[in-house]
Amino acid sequence: MLGPFEKHVRVPSSDRTVGLTIRGEIVHLFNVKPNVADFGAILPSQRLTRQFDVRIRDDAAVESLTVEDVPPYLQADLSSLESSRYRLVLTLNGPQTPGELEGSVVLTARRKGKATRIRQELPVRTEVTRIRLDRPKLDFGSVELGRAAAKTVMVTLDSTLDRRRLRAYASSGRLISYIEAEDDSEACRLVVGVAPGAAPGPIVDKVWVVALSPSNETIASSSLDVQGEIRSALQVTPAQVFFGAMSPGDRRVVRFDVGGLA
Repeated sequence: MLGPFEKHVRVPSSDRTVGLTIRGEIVHLFNVKPNVADFGAILPSQRLTRQFDVRIRDDAAVESLTVEDVPPYLQADLSSLESSRYRLVLTLNGPQTPGELEGSVVLTARRKGKATRIRQELPVRTEVTRIRLDRPKLDFGSVELGRAAAKTVMVTLDSTLDRRRLRAYASSGRLISYIEAEDDSEACRLVVGVAPGAAPGPIVDKVWVVALSPSNETIASSSLDVQGEIRSALQVTPAQVFFGAMSPGDRRVVRFDVGGLA
């Protein structure tokens, strides 16, 4: 495991036991940024490229660096920029079958005068979907009670789907959602808003975008996590009071600050 460590060892002898504390840190010989190849949601057969910066530690004495164990849906190109610095380019050729993909590519370093090779994995993940949203989640932040609030998410479809048969559904009545599509464009937009009658409190909901067949069966879907908070225009501080134990006849006074009426 990478990072600092501390271990305690007790060494017994004939007359006493000696305690030793061992401290250190485990580090990689080279750093990769970003440290995860996350391609997000992609459409079937979509082609995407990600670039990574690889830096070798100055004291690592690395003679060569190679990329191994590349998954079949990836192409890897590693080039040397300067001493102790490389550029790794991963090109993803999206599979046809929808679903999540998780794998890794392995960077292998050969050190000068060392027979042992150092291997470091770079995790790779993506999700093949027939309906792609341009973000995985939506955050409304703080919304005042009764005020209109709406946000837009761009929607991209697999070429086999009909955008006229897209529908949007919210997981609760606190949100409204619908699809906007222009007649002269292939672009689609998902509009998500806070329902006018939504009560105050946190928003933790989900919106689904589904594609329907001519017989109204769901043939593809994608989801969007929605969060935020609806706050009342009237703010009372403190929001609650605990009087604790009281005897008969006790009298206690609590003052509240009331704001937001202006």
